[in-house]
Amino acid sequence: MENIIKITLGPRKIYLFSTYYELSRFTLKTWEKISRLAIELRGHFTVALSGGSTPVGFYQNLSFYLPHTLWKKTHLFLADERFVPLDHEESNFRMIQKNILKRINLPKANIHPMATENTDPDTCAKKYEQTIREFFHSEKKIPPFDLILLGIGEDGHTASLFPGASALQETHRLVVPVQYEKIKQKRISFSLPLINKARNIIFLAYGQNKAPILSEVLEKNNQTLPASLVDPKEGRLFFFLDKEAGEFFHRD
Repeated sequence: MENIIKITLGPRKIYLFSTYYELSRFTLKTWEKISRLAIELRGHFTVALSGGSTPVGFYQNLSFYLPHTLWKKTHLFLADERFVPLDHEESNFRMIQKNILKRINLPKANIHPMATENTDPDTCAKKYEQTIREFFHSEKKIPPFDLILLGIGEDGHTASLFPGASALQETHRLVVPVQYEKIKQKRISFSLPLINKARNIIFLAYGQNKAPILSEVLEKNNQTLPASLVDPKEGRLFFFLDKEAGEFFHRD
């Protein structure tokens, strides 16, 4: 039985775990529960994944935790991507391929990478938006993903939405190109309107280095930070943190 502390701050459901193992295991169970319900109701489960180092261990566990009966009805998308070839060492898709896709038998039609080659970031973003709209059969409305898995940077960015970036002002596009002076590569990212339409959003964070920014987001609700702007009006918003990342909740 996991040792979990549950805290509710407005729409945010925060779960604090003693160890990363407990955090990962609970996330696996939550993923499975969401996916089973989605498949029961709609015949498939749609999930958008993030890159970075935080979810790597979880992705590896996920690859052998879920039964094939769920995987074959799961469609994987990317919430963001660096504008590099898909086999580049800094590609989010390459990381997901290494830690999930090479370990499972997922139908090729269920894998939806961002096509970054032979194009430019804006064209890539438009093509990926079209991919999403065609999959969901949604020409005008914003489609709801069953689950979007997000991380949070020490500067408060999430997906590839960075503080002060013009992409934060987007109100119509589902996928946006991102050029930000503090990052090395150009990127492509889900927009806030698309993220906030999700049925379920899970932030994963661990380690003491994430505590200061999580305090800004969860305690102070600093609205200059992209992570604070994630607010699914019709969905559920979870933060799964280990005790170091959520240490500010234990202050006297």
